[in-house]
Amino acid sequence: ESRRKYRPVPADVREAYAKLEGSWGSLLGGRSTTLFSRGATTIDFLYGHGYALGFPGSVDVNGPAAGHIGFGVLANGFAAGVVYTTPSFSGLVLAVGAYDPSSLVGSPWVRTKWLRPEAELTYDLAFNETTRLQLFANGTWQELFKAGGEDSVSAIGAGYGGRVEVGPVH
Repeated sequence: ESRRKYRPVPADVREAYAKLEGSWGSLLGGRSTTLFSRGATTIDFLYGHGYALGFPGSVDVNGPAAGHIGFGVLANGFAAGVVYTTPSFSGLVLAVGAYDPSSLVGSPWVRTKWLRPEAELTYDLAFNETTRLQLFANGTWQELFKAGGEDSVSAIGAGYGGRVEVGPVH
């Protein structure tokens, strides 16, 4: 049923933001993709979705495929927040953000007190128009609390990776 071409795929608006850019960098405010695991998700989008559809998520999904998400790639999410990104310093860019906190659904850790900080450091080196190297490292931290108590746990995430593009080989 979900693979029939005449079935509608309803719009799912995930991003709505304003972004100011200048020689000082950029400032983004609103709902957009988060920084944690953005590099891995970008690689999945560029190569998994750019050249194939990948895994649909389940046999009854009505909508786009998930590429390689769930097979070693943790997808970044969408969240409300504020992100400052530095200008590029010889290919090196730092982005830091403060996001709306998230609880761990289905667990006793359902309460948060503070915004969720995230950061991503990228290095992009273009040797010429057809050869490029990009490296990334990102991370996040958030303290979570049990409902009605002060017991807490820290959720910490870190990601890193890179990609090489040489002519048509990516």
